[in-house]
Amino acid sequence: MLKLKFGLFAPQLGATWETAKKQAQMADSLGYHSLWYVDHMWSRGMPDVDLLDAWTLMSAVAASTSRLHLGTLVLCNSYRNPALLAKMVSTLDHVSGGRFMMGMGAGWMEEEYKAYGYPFPSTRARIEQLDEALSIIRRMFTEGRASFQGKYYSVDEAPNNPKPLQKPHPPILIGGAGAVVRWVVLGSTTDPLLLFTVNWLHGLSFGCTFLGSLQFIRSRVAPAYQATAQGLLGAMSSGICTAVCTRWAGKAYVQIGGDTFFQMAAVAFC
Repeated sequence: MLKLKFGLFAPQLGATWETAKKQAQMADSLGYHSLWYVDHMWSRGMPDVDLLDAWTLMSAVAASTSRLHLGTLVLCNSYRNPALLAKMVSTLDHVSGGRFMMGMGAGWMEEEYKAYGYPFPSTRARIEQLDEALSIIRRMFTEGRASFQGKYYSVDEAPNNPKPLQKPHPPILIGGAGAVVRWVVLGSTTDPLLLFTVNWLHGLSFGCTFLGSLQFIRSRVAPAYQATAQGLLGAMSSGICTAVCTRWAGKAYVQIGGDTFFQMAAVAFC
């Protein structure tokens, strides 16, 4: 049976540090499971509205709370070298006392890439980069010296100390739809902690893509998880909820409403 816990999706659009800190401390005191931020330079269509950096914000919030898990929906793989990101995650997991959850995606906001001087490769290339990055990150989390030679990234006997507090490492969520979903479900990556998330709010066409992906998932996942996929498919069809299904852990993250800065998400755990 699924045990339902609740997290808050709190995109930091327009929030000051004081506001973000109060929200996090309130969520912590009220017993919410987790708080989730976005990894963008600005919110699409609103480039002149303040948007605090997610990584810096999570570090500060981790030091200002005691039990609240912190996560990203989702980190853009293109913006950080994967070996450096592994070091950052390991450090934040220590700062937070083992409360970090790493959401990762291939990246999508082309105008953001261009404005900040990042190359914006094809969808296929970005997914391949994400795959290689995750291979490096997992090695950095678990091996004494990590080595990897890929098409896009490489590391050579790279140490990462200290290792994350959570073993074998913090939970990893994969964000995306369509090609990314199929890449995950078809088993390009085998880590049992990998999940994937998508967001209905990106528009009708994106939502339709997700519905198709859920149908695809339902045909591929083990019978034990088909009920979870079916339940999400029904919720999506009725237009009630946002995001998230998983292949391995049988967990589901569903956004069920809220205001601009303090949206609520239900997190279902086996």
